[in-house]
Amino acid sequence: MSFVTVANDTSDHHYAGARLKSGTATTFVGCQFLQGLFSMLIDVEDGDSVLNTTITAKCYLDSASQAALWCTATGSGNIARIMASSSWFSTAGQGEGIVLASMGTGASDGVEIDGCELVLNSGSGLKLTDAKWKNTRVNGGVAAGNNIGVELAAGVSDVSVRNMTIGASDGFAGNSNGMFIAAGAGDRIEIQNNTMRGNTSTTINSATGLNNRIEGNAGYNDTPVGSSIAVGASPFTHRAGPSPETIYISGGTVSAIVVAGVTAFTNTGHTVELAPNETVQVTYSSAPFMNRVRH
Repeated sequence: MSFVTVANDTSDHHYAGARLKSGTATTFVGCQFLQGLFSMLIDVEDGDSVLNTTITAKCYLDSASQAALWCTATGSGNIARIMASSSWFSTAGQGEGIVLASMGTGASDGVEIDGCELVLNSGSGLKLTDAKWKNTRVNGGVAAGNNIGVELAAGVSDVSVRNMTIGASDGFAGNSNGMFIAAGAGDRIEIQNNTMRGNTSTTINSATGLNNRIEGNAGYNDTPVGSSIAVGASPFTHRAGPSPETIYISGGTVSAIVVAGVTAFTNTGHTVELAPNETVQVTYSSAPFMNRVRH
């Protein structure tokens, strides 16, 4: 479908500008879906599939009251391989930008968002609400003027957000929260090399997975945060969180400092640099002081 416009000039909005309930290899090029409850809705029922959906070439999804793009399935419904590039997802301050919503028992694998603008939403620019969504990749683009730039619900995993501007940009104000990752077992979440300036709050990360990485993000990782470490019984192991850490070890009587399984020092008074999720183990007879700075 190319260069189609669906709009409504009254307050009695249509349900969705475009709606997919099943199908394969549907492509939208340069389309405008304006107003409605949803600008575009992918809602798959039990036993059906929507596969290989492409939204590209400056598609404009705007002014819907609930979401610019809403994706959901019930029963064994299957959604896979959504590709959005160089397009606009906004609700003009009314709802959500892109929502990967509840899934039934079916698969929901492979969403790629490349160089899109997720702006002016009263909710989130991008919101994942169900841990069944896997392999969601965002590269480039802007999330600005939203309540939350990018939001991941508890348990959402296998997500990467890279090279994006999440904050004030392109004439839009920042987000109230740049990014919110809910408490839960979310894992393999990679937030890397983004710009996160101009938000009221930058990043709130409460995911507990041991393979998450939040690094290289201007406006977040370049603002060091220091804290003390409560040293437990010897040998004591500290594991870095999802961001790089500098560990300062002083005082006490230390016989070994082991970094990532390798003995680095045999006494106290050292600084150790840890990559995300890397460990340092300290063996002592008298406990040292340990402090960390997250970068």
